[in-house]
Amino acid sequence: DTGDETNFSIGGEGSRDESTYDYGFFDKDEYNDLINSLPRRKELVDIRLLPVPLDFDNDLHLSVVTTCSNLRALNYDIPTQHLQESKSICSRIMPAISTTT
Repeated sequence: DTGDETNFSIGGEGSRDESTYDYGFFDKDEYNDLINSLPRRKELVDIRLLPVPLDFDNDLHLSVVTTCSNLRALNYDIPTQHLQESKSICSRIMPAISTTT
């Protein structure tokens, strides 16, 4: 794959059967417009990700962790958690990681 794709469409050659694809909140055209508006792989080659130190006392940081974990939970059909439960879980994980080295 060269990353040179110029168009993406559900139901094209080699893709899922369009009649069974779930577009979620989008209709087919909105979905394809959204996908086509994303940057192509070759445009992302030089991007460098930097680690961000997480502060679990910072509600913004904790909101990001909670949102990401809830999205993952939805993908695997497991219960989601609210902010305070996530904070409790995070406060138990960090000491456990430091004692396992």
